[in-house]
Amino acid sequence: MLTFSIVGSVAFASCLFLTRWLIKNADWIGMIDNPVARSSHDHPIPKGGGLAFFFVFTMILLFMYIFTPRYNDLTSPLLFGGPLVFLVGWMDDRFSLPPLPRLLIQFVVAIIILALVTKGFQLEVSISFLPANYWVVMAFCLLFIAWFINLYNFMDGANGLAASGTVIGALLLAAISYYHGAPAYALIYCLLAYTVSGFLYYNWGSATVFMGDTGAYFLGFLFAALALQCKIQANISFYSHIIIFGFFIMDPTFTLIMRAVRRQNIFAGHQQFAFHKLIARGWPHSKVATFYGLVMILWLFPLANLASIYDGWGMLIVCLAYAPLLAFEFAMGAGRD
Repeated sequence: MLTFSIVGSVAFASCLFLTRWLIKNADWIGMIDNPVARSSHDHPIPKGGGLAFFFVFTMILLFMYIFTPRYNDLTSPLLFGGPLVFLVGWMDDRFSLPPLPRLLIQFVVAIIILALVTKGFQLEVSISFLPANYWVVMAFCLLFIAWFINLYNFMDGANGLAASGTVIGALLLAAISYYHGAPAYALIYCLLAYTVSGFLYYNWGSATVFMGDTGAYFLGFLFAALALQCKIQANISFYSHIIIFGFFIMDPTFTLIMRAVRRQNIFAGHQQFAFHKLIARGWPHSKVATFYGLVMILWLFPLANLASIYDGWGMLIVCLAYAPLLAFEFAMGAGRD
C-alpha cells in the first residue's frame, strides 16, 4: 500500500507538471486548437494534453512490467497497444485525418489490440448475450474496441467531461474489481485515476488545455482493453464496464443514429450531443461534467456492481441502467438541431 501511494502521488504530480509544460510549449509543439463555428471555446487553446497522462501512465506500466512480472498478462496488452492508439490520435491532432482513413487505421489498431488481449486469438471471450460462436464474439470485440475509442473522442467536447469521467469511472471500476477478487485490476484503475487527475486540474471549468484525440483515443483504448481483460482473466462481468460508461456509450450512439435517420452526415462536426444541449441551455461546463459524474456514481455504479454479481442477468441490468439515459437523450433532443 505504501508503494502504491507513493507511485500514485508521483503519477499525479508528474502529470500535473508535464501538462503545465505542454501548455507553455503548445506553440512550439504545434498543438493549438483554434475555435471554429462548432467549438465550445472562443479563443485558441492548447490541445494534445493527453500526451501528459499517456507518457506518465505508460511509464507506470513499463515499471510494473519490469519489476512485477506477475502482472505481465495484465500490463502487456496495455503497454504495447497504448502507443499504437496514441500514435493514431497524435496524427489526427496534427494532420486532421479524413474520416475513412482514420476509421481504417483504428480498425487495424483494434485488431492488433484484440490479438494482444487474447494472446494471439488463443483465449476465448464469453459474453452471454452473444451466440457461442468464436468468430461472432471476436467480431463483436473488434467493433467494441474501435467504437469505444471513438466514443471517448466524441465525449471530449465539454471541459472536464471526458477527464472527470475517466477518474470517476476508473475509481468505480477499481471498487468493483477489488470487491470481486481482482486487486491487480483495482490497482491499475486507481493508478489511472491518480494520473489523469493531474491533467483534470487544468481541464476543469475554464480549461487551459484539451486532451485532444491524442488523449481521448488512448483512454478509450484503455477502458475497452481492460473490459475484455477483466472478463477473460478475472471473470469480472463485461456488463459492469458498459454500465459504468453508460452515458459515454448512449450519448454518441443515440446522437449518431438520430443523425443517420435524419440523413445527416454522421462524419461532419456538430453540436447535437446531449451535453451540447445542456451547454446551449446555459449550463457551465463544470456543471455538465458534475451531472454526468453524479449519474455514474449514484445510478450506474450500483447497477454495474449488481451485474458483476448476477452476470447471467447482465443484459437485463444493462437495459435497466440505460432506460433513463435513453429518456434523457429524447428529452434533450440529441441528434436534432
